[in-house]
Amino acid sequence: MAMLMWKHGEEAMAKVSSLLHESYEHVSEVG
Repeated sequence: MAMLMWKHGEEAMAKVSSLLHESYEHVSEVG
């Protein structure tokens, strides 16, 4: 169970990380 939660957490972090990276690049372009 803990491993499942860990795996899900890793996926969520990767998703958030990529979203932040995309928005950061967008802001850099605009700026």
